[in-house]
Amino acid sequence: MLDDVRPFAGAETVRVVLPAGDDADVSGLRELIVRESAEFEAELGAPVTFRVSEHIGRSRPVEYPTVYVGPSSHNPELRSWRAARDRVGGDDGGSDGDGHHGHGGCDGDLPYVEIDRDVVVIDAPGGPADVPEAISLLRTAVRSRRMIAGDSPRARVDGRPAADAAEAVQRVVDEVAWTYPSFALRGIDWPELTSRWRARAEQSDADLGVLQQWIAELRDPHTSVQRSRPRGLLPYTAYVAVADRPDVPGPDAEPVVRLGHVPRWSAGWAAGARGGDTVRVVGDVLDAAGLLRTSAGETRTRGWYAGRRAMTVTPPGPVGVEVRTRGGRTVRWEEEAMPVPQHVPISWTRLSSGTGYLRIRGWQDAPSWSDAVDAAFAELDRCGRMIVDVRGNFGGNLVAALGFRDRFLDARTRLGSIRFSDGSGGLAAPAPIDGEPSDARRWRRPVRFLLDRLSYSATEDALLGLRDLDHVQFFGEPSGGGSGRPRSVRLMAGVRLSVSTALTFENSGRCVEGAGLAVDVELPRAVLGSGRAVEATDASWG
Repeated sequence: MLDDVRPFAGAETVRVVLPAGDDADVSGLRELIVRESAEFEAELGAPVTFRVSEHIGRSRPVEYPTVYVGPSSHNPELRSWRAARDRVGGDDGGSDGDGHHGHGGCDGDLPYVEIDRDVVVIDAPGGPADVPEAISLLRTAVRSRRMIAGDSPRARVDGRPAADAAEAVQRVVDEVAWTYPSFALRGIDWPELTSRWRARAEQSDADLGVLQQWIAELRDPHTSVQRSRPRGLLPYTAYVAVADRPDVPGPDAEPVVRLGHVPRWSAGWAAGARGGDTVRVVGDVLDAAGLLRTSAGETRTRGWYAGRRAMTVTPPGPVGVEVRTRGGRTVRWEEEAMPVPQHVPISWTRLSSGTGYLRIRGWQDAPSWSDAVDAAFAELDRCGRMIVDVRGNFGGNLVAALGFRDRFLDARTRLGSIRFSDGSGGLAAPAPIDGEPSDARRWRRPVRFLLDRLSYSATEDALLGLRDLDHVQFFGEPSGGGSGRPRSVRLMAGVRLSVSTALTFENSGRCVEGAGLAVDVELPRAVLGSGRAVEATDASWG
């Protein structure tokens, strides 16, 4: 970048003061921030060090430059710094990223970022769960700092929605331009896309479907416009099949939604639904063509991601489903769409061959989840080898995924690299992705991971670099290809824009985004989507 606007560009070190507390939300937040230190370094412009806020009775001298991470209720040093500033009259106002006048300190319940000379405050008065949204605002604050603050040393951005449709559309234009990392990778001309879609978006009053079609042209499922209400998911994979898209399953002349995997324990299985059946209703009649138009992805994945959206219900709760079977029957049932679709996120068994088999359907940052992994490793320890099946695992908690990855390491290991967008359409220098051996139970015997194009996001972070280890092989097909690290900002009331910030790379230099993780042994799609996939993966261990 010709003009580096990052707040601490060139500094020797930035000290990041993290919230204190032992509750799960706060400790999980701290671990996520420390694991993703490269993101903070890219956005602040300097190396970072971390420490936990101390409980102090008086103002502690600030070690500049400093970042305080909230919530302020858990960060005594942030509260002390703010009180000291206010005592000397430091609250001179500011403004947010949309031109609204802001205030020093904590005003209301909105997450916010404040840049005040050599201090950055990332705070969420609503509590630890809102801090990731505040972190997402850091880029907005850096991007708009000079525009909103002028010569003032202070600038503040909070998470309020846009005031009108024109402002919402402008946010889309600015946030994507500043953040999206794949313009060059995918050969996308954002100004050209904007020229085609902006007027239509404004004339539609920022209609959700229009915004989704616009953003879908970026071909990145992590970059999307969605309603911010809680979502429930049904426990099925599905895909939109179209005749003129040979890489999308199905021979249909018009788009239809077809079931992929139907778990045997599900209500759909009990009703008689099977893979390949046509889904007509999930709450309302499905618009397969509309789902495809508004879903992002590459050719090989887009239909499957559209199908996943068909299985998504807002808000969670009971929903009626209607399916036309391949035999011509219509079957209907009612089912609870759950925030976490996995009936059992982890299961394991010993195959008849003696191979251990571990199925991971989702990543959860919960003691019960990690305890289940411990139990699986302990029970399968008598097996000389193991298959880890992550087909259909669309992601989840990044901390849990990285913790699982570290269970396969016996030394500090270079697993790949990551490059964050730099605000000018390019990428920052590569930062290494290293893993450390886990303190939990580990696995050092031969292991094969079974993956497919729905192995995505945090699942790819869990697997990145493991294929380079002597005892690991990948079977199946390349994964979904989602580097992600998305940030999320509010557009309008109830609507959010998420934008990817980074590209990850295998040690070979292969970019994960779009292409997915490479596999050692590719299985045909007909095998991969059937019960024969495990049998094929279990063959010829040598």
